[in-house]
Amino acid sequence: MFKFLFINNILVFILIASASLKADPISFDLHYSGGGNNSAQGIGSVTFDKTNLPNPGTARTEEPRTNESLLTVIDFNLIITGAKSGNGTFGLSDFEGFLWEANIPLDLNSDLIEQLNSEGDFDFAFSPVTGSGAPVSVFFLAITTNEDIERSESLSLVSMSPVPIPSVSCTSDNSGVVSPNLDIHMPSLNYQSINIFLDIEYLGINPEGRLTWGLKDAGVNE
Repeated sequence: MFKFLFINNILVFILIASASLKADPISFDLHYSGGGNNSAQGIGSVTFDKTNLPNPGTARTEEPRTNESLLTVIDFNLIITGAKSGNGTFGLSDFEGFLWEANIPLDLNSDLIEQLNSEGDFDFAFSPVTGSGAPVSVFFLAITTNEDIERSESLSLVSMSPVPIPSVSCTSDNSGVVSPNLDIHMPSLNYQSINIFLDIEYLGINPEGRLTWGLKDAGVNE
């Protein structure tokens, strides 16, 4: 948990330092329930780039239509349990498309589902990669397990609550080094009582035209 929080803040620092990278992550915890005699449950989370998350409005990750935005999903995970088929842990690579549709203004600082007054006010949907066995959206806020095949079960999204941004601070004993290929080496960083190093690898420009980096190595300095 420590490594995730610290790296997240280092990446935020890099994003701010780059004029062409403006990502503003916003995360929500997801809870799907089968209801009634259906014991299936789905627990997970999704992280969007808030800079292109319309509110209200519609955005999708693939081929936005007229008056729609291009949705950026930074991370996604979903664990299905208690279903007759399609149980398992699924990640971003198991899905090929996502949809965000807010037909009313939403307070992104509180549970989105609790704000809805009628069907169609809001939808968060996704489609799986064929053969992944992942869940698939079939109607407003409803999914079925196992790609909607082989004894699949239906679940409804009952909660989509924002994840608080952790308060984390760090200081540096030494200046970081940026190599000609934009890799970054930070030899000494203080986090609480721990001194660590961090190596970040430049990954290039993503399909949205943003510079991206990934963690290459990290550890505690002896």
